[in-house]
Amino acid sequence: MKFVLFLFEIAIVVLILFYLRFFIKRILFFFRLRSACKKNGYRILPCKKMWLLGSRKDTRCDFHIVSDKEVLSIKFFDAPIKMCDLHFHENGLYFFKYIIPLYRFCPPFEGHLKELPVYDFNCEPEDPFKNQKRSNILLCHPSPNEVRANLRSGQLVLSPGDEIPHTGIVLFSAKALLTYLEHSK
Repeated sequence: MKFVLFLFEIAIVVLILFYLRFFIKRILFFFRLRSACKKNGYRILPCKKMWLLGSRKDTRCDFHIVSDKEVLSIKFFDAPIKMCDLHFHENGLYFFKYIIPLYRFCPPFEGHLKELPVYDFNCEPEDPFKNQKRSNILLCHPSPNEVRANLRSGQLVLSPGDEIPHTGIVLFSAKALLTYLEHSK
């Protein structure tokens, strides 16, 4: 009985550490994002109250970054752990491939196929940004190890700034988004 209780306590600690890591990463990202936006003349417009805690399951856009020239509509897409690869399929499905550090003894395994939600990148009934250039961005933060698109012609490794095939959504990591904001004055 004591052993089961000990395992339960370890599971609780691991779960708390996972969510603590997620929360700290998002808070640090917010401060870097706010600094980059202020320095380069962008504004952050949240679409909901808890926008910083957005996840891949919610279909609403999390926030917009607005300048005079363009609007970046951003949806957070979080990876469960760093040691995983994200795979998108042409038919609107995705899965995570988990990598075990002891690869010799335990090969990577694939998670369940999930349907990629149809994300709504509009925030209000009347869109005040109709006349500006608009980009729909899927922000992987915390980001996976690698992102791939599984196509009929083979696998394609996606880099930050690449469009996810057949969706019209551009993929970014937190670091790539901050670099984009720094260089697109």
